[in-house]
Amino acid sequence: MRTLSLAALLCLFWLVTSGRTEPLLLGFMVVAGAIVVLLSHRFRTVDAEGHPIHLLPRAFRFWGWLLVQVLKSNLDVLRILVRPTLRIAPRIVRVPTAQRTDLGRTILANCITLTPGTVTLEVHDEHLIVHALTEAAAVDVLGGEMDRRVAAMVQPDGAPVVRGGSA
Repeated sequence: MRTLSLAALLCLFWLVTSGRTEPLLLGFMVVAGAIVVLLSHRFRTVDAEGHPIHLLPRAFRFWGWLLVQVLKSNLDVLRILVRPTLRIAPRIVRVPTAQRTDLGRTILANCITLTPGTVTLEVHDEHLIVHALTEAAAVDVLGGEMDRRVAAMVQPDGAPVVRGGSA
């Protein structure tokens, strides 16, 4: 199932990015897709972590929520840029995480970095090191909502998310 999904995704990506449907280019698409799928099998990356199609149903809801968070953060950073009287208070915080897998930690770290005003600097098993532009951004990251939502998407077994940490 993952192999077919990977092949279909690669072909779809090729079609969307090239926009060309000439027979020769479609042949190249099939050959290139087959080579990537074969190499992926050889390197054993067509697994739940390398190609996480099992997350797709829950991912759409998460992406909608994340888009709203990115837009809100963009507005906050824009407010700081437009009104210089608003002071930034950069800080580095240690953010505890309940993610049990590398995939979960990677998704969480990338989502934090996608949100303007915060950047994940380091990823560890039990926590992340995050740079926040403002105190509000630091409090938001430490609040753990993003961690809970990533855990709900990646760990659907309902494993509890334990919070705690220091700023």
